[in-house]
Amino acid sequence: MKREILTLMALASLSALLLLAGCAPQEEVKANLSAKAEMPPNVKYKVAAVQFEPTILEKDNNVEALLALCSEAADNGAKVIVTPEMSVVGYCFHDRAEIAPLVEPVPGPTTDRFAELAKEKGVYICIGLAEVDPADNVYYNTAALVGPDGYVDKYRKTHSWVCDPLWAADGDLGFKVIGTEYGNLAILICMDCDFIETARVATAMGADVILYPTAYPGIVCPTDNWFSRAFENGVYYIAANRWGIERGAYFGGGSCILNPDGSIQSWKDIDNTVAYGEVDIERVRKRLFADTGENKILDRRPELYQKIIMNTYMMTPGWFFNQYDYDPLPEGTQTVLAAAQFQPTAGDIEANVAAIERLVIEQNSQKKAGLIVFPELAICGVANAGDFAEAVPGPTTDKLVEIAKKHSVYLVVGLPEQDGEAKYNSAVLVGPEGLVGTYRKTHLDHLDKEWASAGDEIKHFNIELGRVGILIGYDALFPETHRCLAAGATDIVAVPSALSFPLPVPIDGSRAQFDDSMGPIPTGPNPNHWHYFRTIGGDNHVYCVFANQYGEGPDQTYMGRSGVFPPEMFAFPRPESIAGDAGDTVVFQDADTTLGVPNPAYGYATNICRTKDYVSWRKPWMYKLLVNPEPFVVQTVNK
Repeated sequence: MKREILTLMALASLSALLLLAGCAPQEEVKANLSAKAEMPPNVKYKVAAVQFEPTILEKDNNVEALLALCSEAADNGAKVIVTPEMSVVGYCFHDRAEIAPLVEPVPGPTTDRFAELAKEKGVYICIGLAEVDPADNVYYNTAALVGPDGYVDKYRKTHSWVCDPLWAADGDLGFKVIGTEYGNLAILICMDCDFIETARVATAMGADVILYPTAYPGIVCPTDNWFSRAFENGVYYIAANRWGIERGAYFGGGSCILNPDGSIQSWKDIDNTVAYGEVDIERVRKRLFADTGENKILDRRPELYQKIIMNTYMMTPGWFFNQYDYDPLPEGTQTVLAAAQFQPTAGDIEANVAAIERLVIEQNSQKKAGLIVFPELAICGVANAGDFAEAVPGPTTDKLVEIAKKHSVYLVVGLPEQDGEAKYNSAVLVGPEGLVGTYRKTHLDHLDKEWASAGDEIKHFNIELGRVGILIGYDALFPETHRCLAAGATDIVAVPSALSFPLPVPIDGSRAQFDDSMGPIPTGPNPNHWHYFRTIGGDNHVYCVFANQYGEGPDQTYMGRSGVFPPEMFAFPRPESIAGDAGDTVVFQDADTTLGVPNPAYGYATNICRTKDYVSWRKPWMYKLLVNPEPFVVQTVNK
């Protein structure tokens, strides 16, 4: 009886979640679609990502080849198998007329073929194909899931890439999480995961594993986005990519299994092949960033994320963000942004202020900076930080203002703040005009919780260099924070930090071939193939200035790897600068925060830092779960 009640509660919870996400279960669905809070019977199991080069228009041949690869994966023990996006028919279609002979209903003939194999082998298979809805003759880029009991469900791609609208409509089924004996499975397709909200909503619905059919072109994979979606949400990520060249599009392969911490479990370069890995649902359900207790779900602050569901880039930014002459968007400028990496002397404020000025002088001797960001708690170090808290403005901020005026530079510096009886892990923005503002850390890690109160606002500051947002260390690991800043037209996100994770992930290089339309795409070994703070820049079209401590802290080693990252991930060679894992240093890059070539009447922009394509392309009405104070996933966290 207790189990039946739990099942009914899970069904009721999912029904509400599906309505919030803008979808409802389809009548044709045969399986139980309820995400489950209880641990599944299969906690550890093998999974597979099938990598394949389909031949466009040759549906029958593609199906036979995919069936063979899926059968191989099943025979090798995989219980959940993912194939690439549109792998049944190819990808680069000219229009509806060309793809018309290849579309089919789902469920339909192709899903029947794969369902037969799934039943025979006792596995789940996610297959990418072109769907037609017989009710209205609308076509969709779809992924279907079949399992041991036959057809399960389908997901229609909701965030289209440039090729999709030539023939396909945006998906209208919303996001889904499917409860199975292998945990809660969610399907997202390619471009969907270039948006932080998609995997985040799926996680809020209880997803343990993201099934990710993709046809990702133009870059060595896995991309920064894949890593970041796994890391942010603490999910396993089964990414099945196609490879090869189709009608001038160069696909990078790189199919992989990513761990919940963003690391690579297994990876394939190019060729028709299979990447294998193991899922551990117990690991997922902990949702931990680190052994010290930082939690990817329980430490969220949904009450602060309302900006994420606002469609702020529906209009041109120069018009929208200057309404009523309230909080007008600065004109911006061309400048230099710098991240200063150093190890503060514990408790010695005078020595640390002197080190800050020394690094300002060092930077200006290389290239005059407009803004320099220093680490979290740079004034005193992390150990016993609360003992050194003082009012803002106060003696220390007065000294920082003196440095800013003397060297004509803006500084972001971390320090402990005292306000009445409360203490905060804060950062100040100072400049030639004085103290511009203070930001109080909103997401507290285990050391902060020993002495600090949490701030209650994600906010920005306007200076002549543009609109600046500040996130302190742990704050920036919650993707809602930087998305809220971007939705508010922030140009620069300053991230003073004392972080020991996430460590950048290296890659040995790839044999994939690309054209040079976006510049020389790097294919060789890269120690920073994934750097999380690059994703913050590229996902939000902001300049991300990440200034981190290095060396030994109270109970962890800070990773260094400070950097300045541009607002575009797909410009090569990448205009970014990254420090090593140790040593006092300053890294810097040129930046342009202007509109570009604006239309004076409407404030049109041509600079991606101001147009923010990934913000304007979002579907905010689908993301309401991100501001829900108690999403279903909270019930699944193993405390």
